[in-house]
Amino acid sequence: MKKFIFTLSLFFIALSPFIYNEKNVTASTSNTDQQPFKLRSIIGTDSRIRVVDTTSQPYNSTVFIAADGAAGSGVVVGKNTVLTAAHVVKNIKSNPSKDSVYVIPGRDGSKLPYGKFKIEAVAIPQSYIDNPSVDSDIAVLTIKPINKKGIGEIVPSLPIKLTNTTNIGDQVTTSGFPGDKQWGTMWTTQGSVIKDTNTRLYYNMDTKGGQSGSPVYNSNNEVIAIHTTGAGNSNFGTKINDEYYQFISDHMS
Repeated sequence: MKKFIFTLSLFFIALSPFIYNEKNVTASTSNTDQQPFKLRSIIGTDSRIRVVDTTSQPYNSTVFIAADGAAGSGVVVGKNTVLTAAHVVKNIKSNPSKDSVYVIPGRDGSKLPYGKFKIEAVAIPQSYIDNPSVDSDIAVLTIKPINKKGIGEIVPSLPIKLTNTTNIGDQVTTSGFPGDKQWGTMWTTQGSVIKDTNTRLYYNMDTKGGQSGSPVYNSNNEVIAIHTTGAGNSNFGTKINDEYYQFISDHMS
């Protein structure tokens, strides 16, 4: 009997890595490409680099977003406007003025070189509100000025670029605040466009949770997408196509 129990124990020890891996590979299968999204968003070797000087351009335009217990990233695109992912801020839409809700441009850990800004309003596409989807995962934040100065007057605003199509191999960059690194530190990485759809831009840049809402910008530092999703061998964001370019323009302040 003891021999049988010992043999059975060895069997489950050998089997346990396979059980563990299966639980941690697939996060969701509800996507139009019929390809499961992955929990891991690092593609091969992690190429993210910590931003040492967060006051330099374009990094000072990247913001840390505190959303009532959740955290994400965003980018300043106007005098009083920040762009991010809808899923980062959907839970604060009805009450963005809480003390636990704010944005910090150019954050570097405990250093807040430009201060902390409050959010006045959150705009999310009606299509996302009705049916949350990675294909409409974008949001525009109206930011309250500090001492009559808008966030886009204190740090540079990055221009948004209408992007209906891209070229495979185009260089792209992202910067944001990944949750697997020292809290509140900014990290950046470069990669290239792998493919796109009407609403998505796929790339081989490494990302982690907390980088949702990060700007994806081209070699001219123009924002062409907002990072939203890790998807196995590629990651992707919501592309600033005709629909979302107009949405952003309508809520620019």
